[in-house]
Formats: sequence, structure tokens, C-alpha cells
Amino acid sequence: MELVMAVDAPQPSPAERLIAEYGHEWDIWRVLEAGGKHGPWKARKWNDPGAELTADTIQDLADALQAAQQPDPGTSPDS
Repeated sequence: MELVMAVDAPQPSPAERLIAEYGHEWDIWRVLEAGGKHGPWKARKWNDPGAELTADTIQDLADALQAAQQPDPGTSPDS
């Protein structure tokens, strides 16, 4: 079987860039629903399985991951 790569496709994809940036802290995947339909994007923190994000688009997941990386404005670094 020969694998053909589309030359006009963005390289790397937005999902690949997101995994490259956040994959050391987050497991990132897309839900595959019944019948093979793509569902929402998910991210779960490796060291905190209770920390899970869900988004309809890869851009929304990127925004959520960026927000999750920001320190909580209600806390100070010294606390």
C-alpha cells in the first residue's frame, strides 16, 4: 500500500501543532462516535485525570488549553 501525502495540506496540521505544544502535559484526542462520525475534541491532563477539557473545534480546544495554562487570577504565586 502506498501512502500519498497531499502537498496542499497544511503541514503540520492544527491538531499536530497543539499536541506538539501541550502533549507533554495533556492527552489530546478526538472522539469517534458511532458510525465513524467525528465528535468533539478532548484533552485530559496526564497528572490529573479529573482535569478534562472538551471543545467542538480544534481552535476552541487550543483556546481552552491556553486558558488552563494561565495562573488563577485569584491566587498569588506566594500562596
